[in-house]
Amino acid sequence: MKKFLKITFAAFAFFVVFMITCMGFRPVDTTGENAVTVNARILSVYEAGTKDAVFEVAGNPRVMYINRGLEHGLRLNELRSTLVGKTVEISYARHWTLFPSSLNSKHIVALKMGEKVIYSELD
Repeated sequence: MKKFLKITFAAFAFFVVFMITCMGFRPVDTTGENAVTVNARILSVYEAGTKDAVFEVAGNPRVMYINRGLEHGLRLNELRSTLVGKTVEISYARHWTLFPSSLNSKHIVALKMGEKVIYSELD
């Protein structure tokens, strides 16, 4: 009976660890239905990660980023001169993960200033 309980507990623990790991590695859903839209004032723009355009916004401790934005034709100097100090409309993906670095950042799926679309992954 003790051996059965040990095997059952080990199988259950493995299953829990497996499920948590799977949840941590799921891809970011970048559809419009999963997007949250906010208006925010841009404080700074810089490059990080793999050609990501990263934005610090007023009143939000999290940074927001356009994944590989610099590979999509965005230029840091243009983003800085156009957006820093301005209020923009940011749509970001609602996404949960176990990894602490992802908890401190939001994946931008669309960025607009007025009627001008700066960037969009949305159809």
